[in-house]
Amino acid sequence: MKHLNVKEQLQGLISQAPATPVQKVNPVKTERAYHLNCWLDGEQEKALKQYALDHDLSIKETVLTALELLYSQSTK
Repeated sequence: MKHLNVKEQLQGLISQAPATPVQKVNPVKTERAYHLNCWLDGEQEKALKQYALDHDLSIKETVLTALELLYSQSTK
């Protein structure tokens, strides 16, 4: 077994390519979105889910549509 001094060992490490390629890290793109938490009773929950199902919308889309309607009516 051949013994190398520290300087030779470091030179060997520098000349070798890394075993795994270095990955580029991109920051996560975030939209300005906020979590909305509200309580619904059983009948309201059923009505919300049924409306979303009838109109082929997600619950999120249904709530956003309702909020937009509320805002548009309150600005009149």
